[in-house]
Amino acid sequence: MFGTGITVTLSPTSLGFGNQVIETTSATKTVTLKNWGTATLTISDIAASANFAVSSTSCGSVLLVGKTCTVRVTFTPTVLGTVRGTLSFTDDAKAARRR
Repeated sequence: MFGTGITVTLSPTSLGFGNQVIETTSATKTVTLKNWGTATLTISDIAASANFAVSSTSCGSVLLVGKTCTVRVTFTPTVLGTVRGTLSFTDDAKAARRR
């Protein structure tokens, strides 16, 4: 058997929040995580960087084969201009197996 049998996807792969008034929180945007693999995905953390935040998630500590979960993200800018951030999952999927 090669690897853990975990293959996951995120949809969409990027979010755009448009213009947002400084120090106000945007409407939420949703990202869906799907486990396409043949093994259960174990998730230990989901975090957003910069001025982004995870407002809620339906992802628990495991995501069974063929199942999906969602992460809702908000944006609260503190400066003018473009802000880039990341949504990170700490899990047992190998980076090479993500698509």
